[in-house]
Amino acid sequence: MYKEVYGVAYVFVPTNVNPFSSKECKDVWALLASFNNNADEVRKYLYWIFKKIVNKNTNITSFGYVNTPNLIRKYNLYSASKDILRRETKLPAEFLEWCKVAVPDIFKSYALDTMNDLGALFGYCKTYNLAESSLEAKAIEKAKQIGLIKNNKLNIG
Repeated sequence: MYKEVYGVAYVFVPTNVNPFSSKECKDVWALLASFNNNADEVRKYLYWIFKKIVNKNTNITSFGYVNTPNLIRKYNLYSASKDILRRETKLPAEFLEWCKVAVPDIFKSYALDTMNDLGALFGYCKTYNLAESSLEAKAIEKAKQIGLIKNNKLNIG
């Protein structure tokens, strides 16, 4: 991603006989430790930096830039909040695929695209006390099974 943004590859320049004791390698180990040695989370963090933080006016000339505590904290806040469902959150593909197979006719009567749409369907089911065999009730039951509805409420943060 560094090469994509700047047009040149990022170069590690070891200054010791043992390259693993160089500052850049120590920075890499520190970054990995910041994410509890979870390399996949570090990958997501680096991707986030280059997609959300780095712009045309930002020049990263040291790997230490990505170890900035404020950036790591900002990413952690972003990461924690991105999994919170909101009314505008798109419904999971798993749920929509299940609906297409199990209750395909539901799409003729209802828009099911966002959590808000599911909330409207859920409210309709509660208001009219629909039979368990109805398309709507089946869809709501599946939504409960996969955690979109919890404690008889839409699971939004």
